[in-house]
Amino acid sequence: MKPSVVLLLVLVAVGALIVAITQFSGDSGGTTTIDDVTPDQDQVAVDPGTLAAPDTGRPVEDTGQRTQADVAEDPNAGQGASAATTDPNILTGTVLDEAGVVVAGAKIRLTRVSATGFLLSDSDHDPSKDRVTRSDSEGHYRFAGIEPFNRYVLVATHDDYSRTEVTNVQIGTEGTFTEMITMQPGHTLSGFVYDEGKNPVPGAAMHLDGVFGPESSELHDDRLSTVTDDTGYYEFTNCTPGHHSLTVLAEGYANQIVRGLQFIEGKGPDQRNVYLKIAERISGRVVGPDGAGLEGVHVLAVSIANSNRQCRSEAFSDGNGSFDIGALAEGKYTVVAKLDGYRLERSHRVDTGSSDVLLQMRRLSRITGFVKSPEGVAPASYEVRLRRTHANTDQTTETNIQAKFSNPDGSFELAVPSDGGYVVEARAKDFAPSFSQEFRIQDGGDYTGVEVTMSTGGVITGTVFSSNGDPVVGAIVSSHNNDFMNDEFDAFLGSMNATSVKVRTNGEGKFRLQGLRADTYQIRVTHSEHVEFIKTDIPVRDGAPSDIGAVRMTAGGTVRGIVYDPRRRNAAGMQVTLISDTRGRNELPRTYRAKTDSNGAFVFANVASGPYLISARNPNAGRDGTFDDMVLDPKRNQARRVVVSEGQEIKYDLKL
Repeated sequence: MKPSVVLLLVLVAVGALIVAITQFSGDSGGTTTIDDVTPDQDQVAVDPGTLAAPDTGRPVEDTGQRTQADVAEDPNAGQGASAATTDPNILTGTVLDEAGVVVAGAKIRLTRVSATGFLLSDSDHDPSKDRVTRSDSEGHYRFAGIEPFNRYVLVATHDDYSRTEVTNVQIGTEGTFTEMITMQPGHTLSGFVYDEGKNPVPGAAMHLDGVFGPESSELHDDRLSTVTDDTGYYEFTNCTPGHHSLTVLAEGYANQIVRGLQFIEGKGPDQRNVYLKIAERISGRVVGPDGAGLEGVHVLAVSIANSNRQCRSEAFSDGNGSFDIGALAEGKYTVVAKLDGYRLERSHRVDTGSSDVLLQMRRLSRITGFVKSPEGVAPASYEVRLRRTHANTDQTTETNIQAKFSNPDGSFELAVPSDGGYVVEARAKDFAPSFSQEFRIQDGGDYTGVEVTMSTGGVITGTVFSSNGDPVVGAIVSSHNNDFMNDEFDAFLGSMNATSVKVRTNGEGKFRLQGLRADTYQIRVTHSEHVEFIKTDIPVRDGAPSDIGAVRMTAGGTVRGIVYDPRRRNAAGMQVTLISDTRGRNELPRTYRAKTDSNGAFVFANVASGPYLISARNPNAGRDGTFDDMVLDPKRNQARRVVVSEGQEIKYDLKL
């Protein structure tokens, strides 16, 4: 893909994300799925007075003691990014404090998304598919049967310590992988909550969230909560360094969100008193294009007193379309509304005390069509997703507009968020993902007659051998877009036109990737004892198998060494990166990551031959909210060039 096209797609996705975060608690007015509104929201007008993130499901509890038989029978196997699989691997380790004392009862979550890394993450990540266990009396934890992936995140929480993240956890195709977790006491924030007369407010609910506020914190175990005592006093202990926001909720008072709190490691504790105002209200009615009231509309009022202080509250409209938002401080508010299949004609600036606010909703464009097999028969069940097209490229990007159907005639209907070019992608069992022809939505009109004819797709086959000619059994073979680079941006953009399929080689080293949409593909073959094999420019056509023949995997070379701190002491827990130096070389870059052990030692095994740049850094740099240490200082941490040869070992020490 051309760099300009990649930049365009990134800007589109970033723009959508910014709107999602800043405009309306995670979604813009129309870019919603059909199933977002729950029955309770449809039937009851509520004033929750809280700003908690929506419940997206609980992570899968993991006993940490699975046998291989347990994994094979796990009902969650293959259900999500981190759900248990039959992969023959184990992730284990010990949770310790700074003094090396074991920490029992720590909650350990295995996920693919960090508290801040969700900005460059798979938009379809479902936290309910994460796996959770707890450290035992000796501080040990264990996960078995993990899908191989090189950027897992371990999140450790415990009442006596601050939240700890271990990023870039690499899980290979088989074997035991170890990650030690060191927990630390955190920052302390305390103060009093008063009303405007400086009277204490007891029983106020206090929520301390990460930098992105309540919209993301509950998804990442990044929220601390407490309640003020009879004197209005509150205290948070073991807060993580960095930027935070503080939400204060009390009956009869206006909600308040204090942003811009920054905790610096080694400094503090901090004190912050909060003054609440008596609550006021805004009420009115939400109507559709015909003037009739709309039920279940999510109405939000937001006011920003200054860059670090915000008040917001929400409600749902009743059967008559009426809404009543409380817990507001006196002032002027922006009022917006959201309902699946509709978009607010315009937001309103409204003073508190207003009781006649009229919100006019516009019906979104709708597309209707059919999904059918080549014989004209509808699949038993099928899922359709709306994808955007982009000028001057045949690549498309996913939207979050999707729904599942099982209509006998194959019919479907989707709401469209805005004018533009689109295709519909359909998925069904025994078929390859299939696209409709491109269509355009203009002037808010509907579009009918979208047809998706399912295809069995194409096939890629081959046989994997080691360098000595033996078949490689159990290697993972995966299909990707032809320009796939296996980095954060690939995860951010999601799947493009190519179909992502993953299989293992059989006892003869053979593999078969099937159900592939016609396109040009890249495949990757990984195995714990070999260099990752990458092949690009593989044409795939419907009904025409592509046999790539024999795949030869090599053992590669080894790079090992020790990382020292500026005082020449062994530096444990440092992140070491080995990235191929592709300057002047027409090849895809390879990146290897490792962490130093308790002796500061690191090792990269099965590294492909060629020149590399090697560097080390502290993975906790920037935890205090200052990003200076997150950028490598070229005078101290300049990447060094090493050349790796097949079958050879290089020893290279690094100094921070």
